[in-house]
Amino acid sequence: MNETEYLLFFHNHGADFGPWRNHDGRGRRPIYLSLGRFAPGDGQPLRFSAPISLMDSDNVELNRRSDLALYSSFEEVDGRPVLFYPDRKHFLVGRIIGPELLDRAVFP
Repeated sequence: MNETEYLLFFHNHGADFGPWRNHDGRGRRPIYLSLGRFAPGDGQPLRFSAPISLMDSDNVELNRRSDLALYSSFEEVDGRPVLFYPDRKHFLVGRIIGPELLDRAVFP
């Protein structure tokens, strides 16, 4: 990634996912990302790619939790972008967001 690229992490649904509703915590999955690029000549200076599937718990529970609330930190470590997040609020996980994932970005 360079200084004119951005990442947006989101759930890509309107708070309800299948039979689950946001109020029970299970609607907080799956998580997608979109790569954003600065395009100064366009009417909207940030253009985002189509959603890319990043992670899902597949509704597998851990201590009665299957949600993926992304309270995260995004840092560069040794020149690589790393997303740090609490996996179902129990384990701190660091995931490299590498080119094999970002190369899947398709812009409209």
